Amino acid sequence: MRCKIIFLSLFFLSFISRAQHDTTRIYVKEFLPPDSIHKLWLGIEGGLEYCDRFFRTSDRYYASRTNFTNVGKRMPGTSFHLGVSTYYTLNHAWKIESGVHFLMNTYAVAKYKQPFLTKSVITGNDSILYRDIGFDYYQAYLYLPLYIKHMLYESQRISFYASGGTGVLILLIDADRNDYTNSYTPYQLTYNPLTITWHAGVGMFYRLSSDLLLKIEPGFRATVTSPLKHPDGGNLFNAMLSFGLIYTQ
Repeated sequence: MRCKIIFLSLFFLSFISRAQHDTTRIYVKEFLPPDSIHKLWLGIEGGLEYCDRFFRTSDRYYASRTNFTNVGKRMPGTSFHLGVSTYYTLNHAWKIESGVHFLMNTYAVAKYKQPFLTKSVITGNDSILYRDIGFDYYQAYLYLPLYIKHMLYESQRISFYASGGTGVLILLIDADRNDYTNSYTPYQLTYNPLTITWHAGVGMFYRLSSDLLLKIEPGFRATVTSPLKHPDGGNLFNAMLSFGLIYTQ
């Protein structure tokens, strides 16, 4: 009798253990899909950006195009980025994003009245006139992001996440254009070849097919180090809306 009880007890414990093992396996399979663990995704990405920059310049000549005190401290502009991205899944809750993006910044200094001298035909005397003057600045960068993404909600069709991290801006092109031919001073802004940034955003992945995702992410990017070399300084701040197509297989 005792042997039967021991045998039945062992059989019952074995049954419970197997049931618990099966339940755990099913739970993990639903919560952590096999194809999402240690998975490398590849994607293309682009987006529009609204830029805002603030610069301090050591140039003190009132008529200089680099003396921004004539036109205000902050200058708006437009930008875009385009590139490729990679996503590495650590687990169901965390992903790492990196990639290479081309970033083009354009800043327009608001037009302002600038006095200059001209010879009057009638009187023959010098007269002070005023003309609207404006300047456009262009910087093209290669941007290398490194972000961490935390998944906030996941379903079979859509998932939402929060994103944060850093990046490096590598200067490719620095150019400017003005609508007045005279050059007031030989002073030029000098840009750093590397600038460190921070990034924050929220976004979503929407499954278009079994191996293709649509990414939509509004976010912000700002510089930690100054884009300008000493003795000048300043910062860049971009609000952006990014779109991407991501291949997951």
